[in-house]
Amino acid sequence: MLSPNHLFCSVLPKPHLLDITISEASPAYLEEQFPITISVRNDDTRPLDLWIDVLVYPTEDQSCECCSFFLPRRVWTAVSDLFSSPFIFFLVFLVVANTITIDSESSTSIVKQISLGTLQPSETATKILTLRAEGHEGDRTLDVSVQSRLSSPPPSPISPTSPLSSDDPLTSRPTETIRTLTILCVRPIAVTFSTQRHPPREPMRELLDLESFEEDAFDKEGEVVLTTRFDLVGEWDLVVEEVKFHVGVSLPSFYVSRPL
Repeated sequence: MLSPNHLFCSVLPKPHLLDITISEASPAYLEEQFPITISVRNDDTRPLDLWIDVLVYPTEDQSCECCSFFLPRRVWTAVSDLFSSPFIFFLVFLVVANTITIDSESSTSIVKQISLGTLQPSETATKILTLRAEGHEGDRTLDVSVQSRLSSPPPSPISPTSPLSSDDPLTSRPTETIRTLTILCVRPIAVTFSTQRHPPREPMRELLDLESFEEDAFDKEGEVVLTTRFDLVGEWDLVVEEVKFHVGVSLPSFYVSRPL
């Protein structure tokens, strides 16, 4: 039984002094490689080994999206007797995910153990984190965990009976500092279309006109003016390198004019 004069003492490791700076220029555009700079400075008096983990939280739309396509029956001969259509209809679920990348490590959830090396007092290490946002507009939330450990073991205690030693797990346990940031992601361009149909300028060919049976024969059923408007939604300038217009194969058509 302990006497009333018995004293207790709790020994805790000294916290590591770090200055963590995370800089970015939000908003980010969807599907762009958005850079985030992570800088860590050692404000402690001891050299520290540092590494970082980064977690990107799933968004509400980070789930399966449904799309469909057709494949020729000859690809699926094993089940050909089950279908009467010349094509087989398939549903495919695609996962929409956000991607984070540091150095050569890339993940849709977490990247771990990214080394910052050993920092001497007053030294700084920097890493570039890249975020690629997919899906809908909105915020993307990330946790940046900076972990540190003493680079060299503490000196051996003077007293041989002291419970602390260089191998004590209390002194070698890493210290973790977490920073949470939110990145707003927007669509870079909003596109709207408008159409205006005009009757054909030339009369239709006669039914027995031999030119209508030639391979490159084409009868105009009318002309359609398609107006496309591009609006820059985000705050950053964009360079539009190319605009393509794809025409379906259901009906024959050709360009009358293309201003772009």
